[in-house]
Amino acid sequence: SRFWTRAMREVTQPLLLVVANQDGIVPERVATSAARAWGGSDVTTLRIGTPEDWYAHADLFVGHASPEIVFAPIERWLRDRT
Repeated sequence: SRFWTRAMREVTQPLLLVVANQDGIVPERVATSAARAWGGSDVTTLRIGTPEDWYAHADLFVGHASPEIVFAPIERWLRDRT
């Protein structure tokens, strides 16, 4: 809704978007729409998966390489901002 989009423009904290390349629940165009509405300048998109090793929604949490390709980058992103 327009209310939420306007409200997001007022938020200036850093934003990390985590996007799975084959997410049928939250497709990339939907997930990254937050970046266009965000009020802050520190916006990072972490794209997970390749054409050969694709990731869907839950794979972000339970995928065989999630600790290395999802959780470690999130931890680095958080550490860089503390």
